[in-house]
This record gives sequence, structure tokens and C-alpha cells, in this order.
Amino acid sequence: MSYTACRPTHRYWRHLTGAPAAIVVALLLAGCQLAGHCAQNPNPAAAQSNSEDKLMRVADDTRTRGDPATALALYRRLHEQRPSDPEPLARIGSTLAQLKDYTNATEAWREAIAQAPSDPSYRRGLAGALLSLGQPEPAIAELEIAVAARPDDPRLLNTLGVAHDMMGRHDLAQEDYRKGLHLAPHDVGLRNNYGLSQALSGDFGGAIATLTEVVNDPTSPPRYRLNLALVYGLAGDAENARAVARGSLPEDAVRNNLAYYAMLRGMDDRARISAILGGQNGTSTGPAIGGLESSTPLAAHGGVRKLAGDDDALPAK
Repeated sequence: MSYTACRPTHRYWRHLTGAPAAIVVALLLAGCQLAGHCAQNPNPAAAQSNSEDKLMRVADDTRTRGDPATALALYRRLHEQRPSDPEPLARIGSTLAQLKDYTNATEAWREAIAQAPSDPSYRRGLAGALLSLGQPEPAIAELEIAVAARPDDPRLLNTLGVAHDMMGRHDLAQEDYRKGLHLAPHDVGLRNNYGLSQALSGDFGGAIATLTEVVNDPTSPPRYRLNLALVYGLAGDAENARAVARGSLPEDAVRNNLAYYAMLRGMDDRARISAILGGQNGTSTGPAIGGLESSTPLAAHGGVRKLAGDDDALPAK
């Protein structure tokens, strides 16, 4: 078989317009790594499948290295080649969520679910995008189906707990977190969420005890200190709130947070929950708090929770 038979089509080149040179080279290598490779593989279908698998790996590596926009273009190209495969759609949804395009992320996840309705990880991805849009009720519907199919997955239980907390159903949320902790007792994300849920339900003593243990865990991210400071502030203990926050913030930010805690104390329960857990689509104007973790080990920052799919390097099964 001649080299011409291995060359990318003009349509293929159009899809790569604007892609970094290194990515283009990598994709060429993925198609024909060595001279004469195509001649050695007389099965066109097998060669095509091998090329698509390599394209997936290149896209995954591109995203892992911090270029989600280019990775998204590659995943879309792969979806065109594999329209009946839900996995490229799942990666499109996860990458769109990372880029904070949650509306289009939900559409990609729904297409993946339509192709593989029994896969709980796709419903978890959709639920995360819905929570990021501030839509916990439909997220709960998806998560309940997912948990029924995979009841031993602590990530699903964690995300369901976040959704219940957003709805103000803290008793159900804490039950979700406890179930998750029974499966993953050392998971600091679940323990963090459990402590914040205790605070949202008014159990400040329990929340302080839980989050103090979390903060003292050597595997705990430094941002969780801000959740402990938040709970002290909600409890009206400004002295301890200041002391804890100083471990993570400069003095002017500490003062800003203390004023914010005082403002939160003056709100009714619904407004307080919305202020602390709201702003998933980037509209939050609150100060830095640690936030809830919707999926181990996703991060939260700046008062805006990052939800399922925002940071996953790849869709987790």
C-alpha cells in the first residue's frame, strides 16, 4: 500500500486547523508511525480502529497537559469517526464542563447516556453539569438511577449528597455522606462535605469536630482550612475563625471573610444555603471558602464548588 493511502484527508486537516504543531505531528504518527506500517496491515478496519485508539490517547494526553480546548476538538473528531461509541461523548462532556460550558456539557452527557443508559458514570457526569447550572432536582433523578445501579460507588453517593445539600435536604445529604464514608472511611472530600452539611443544618459543634479532623489529616488540601474558618464564623466565633483563616489568607482577605461570615449569619436558611453553595456557574461573588467536593478528589475554590467533570482528567468509571 502506498504512503498516499495513509495520508490524512483534506477534511481531516480542516479539523486540525489551529492545533499546535506538536499535536499535528503526534496525530500523523498515530496514523502511520513507521514507514511501511500501512503496507504491513492489510486489514483496513483494524488499521482504522488502531488509529482512532491512538487519537483518543493523544486527546487524553493533550487534556492532561492542560490544553482542554485542543483536546475538545480532537474528541469531537473522534466522535465523528465513532458516532455509536459513547466514550468520546463522555470525554466531550467532561471537557466542556472543565471549560465551564455546562449547558453543552449536559447535551453531550445526555447523548452518551442515550447510547449507554446502564453506565452510572455517564449519569454522574450529567448530574455534575446540572449541579453546576444550579439544577439539583434533575441531578438527583439521574444520581438515584446511578446509585441503584452501582450502590458501592462512594463518588456517586458524594455527588448525591451535594445535590441534597443544595436542595436544603441536609438529613438526606448526611446519610449519603455516611454511606460513602462506610465505603471510603479515609476520603477527606467526603468528610469535608459531611462537616459542611452539619454546619448547614445548624450542628456547629459537630461540624467543627469533623472539619478539625479533616484539617489535621496530612492528606487534606490546604483549602479545607477555609471551611473550618467558615463554620467558626457561622457559629459566631470570630476569634477562632480569624485564627484559622490566617493560615491560608492575607490579613485583608481575612477581614473580608469575617465580614462575609457576619453577613451569612444574618440571612435566613434558604438564602444562606444559596450564598454558600450557589454560584456554580461562576457567578459567585463571595470570598474564598473551601467549598463542597462533589466528586472525590475534585477541588473547590473561591467559594465556587467544582462539580463532577470539572477537573476529572478523564471520565471516571
